[in-house]
Amino acid sequence: MKNSHKASILPKKPNHILHLHEIGGCFIIPHMITKADLAARVKLLRKEKGASQQQVADDLEISKSTYASYEAGNLTVDVAVRLVEYFGVTFDEFFTGRKLQTEEQISADEQDLLQAYRESTPIGQRDILRAALRAQNEARHS
Repeated sequence: MKNSHKASILPKKPNHILHLHEIGGCFIIPHMITKADLAARVKLLRKEKGASQQQVADDLEISKSTYASYEAGNLTVDVAVRLVEYFGVTFDEFFTGRKLQTEEQISADEQDLLQAYRESTPIGQRDILRAALRAQNEARHS
């Protein structure tokens, strides 16, 4: 029997999906993106890889029609995770199209903040994240 309890990324509104960020093993959902946007991103990732739908389907050991449904934006969480791994991108890049900067591309202050975060306890990491989000929110409203 197939696993029928797989969670879908799709909420009640059919044209939107959740935008996920992975932080410390948790997912934060800051806003929504459209199903069409996600479909376009999946197709773009395949084209950037230089692969056909059939090649990706073969690599994932699924049918071409199943993969084509992914490019139509019909994804479950399990499928999204599998595609993230297959295309070698982050969840943020997969869902938003934004590539994360490498440590060489960020400022010294950003590197210090990243190092402090990585060296902190989970509670310290949470506090650092909260402080950064609070400062961002204050900057937006000033």
